[in-house]
Amino acid sequence: MQGTESEPDTASKSHPLDGFRVEINEVDEQILALLSRRLQICVAIARVKCDHGIPMMQEDRVAKVRARFSALAERNGLTSAFAQQLYDVILAEACRVEDMIMAPDTPGSARSTAPAAAVERH
Repeated sequence: MQGTESEPDTASKSHPLDGFRVEINEVDEQILALLSRRLQICVAIARVKCDHGIPMMQEDRVAKVRARFSALAERNGLTSAFAQQLYDVILAEACRVEDMIMAPDTPGSARSTAPAAAVERH
């Protein structure tokens, strides 16, 4: 019989990992909110680049940010290799967003293949 004194009700018991799962969910929300904020800054940067005729890709800046990202990762107990993979994904999305602003009508640009709402929401 379910729910009797001798048999505990398993539906009301929490899993021993529930607290950790809640914590991970909260951290994931923070990570995504910060990535969204970073991309909003990239939108502002793209607009300034357009206004001042600055090329989208700034190789020296990318190299500096990449090195800084690796150092920050290592200081936080993460490997440089992981940091580089993560940075590559972040950089690719930043370039896609900047391209949508800086080359909106160029054939083959991200803008021509992405929904317009992607730029407006940033």
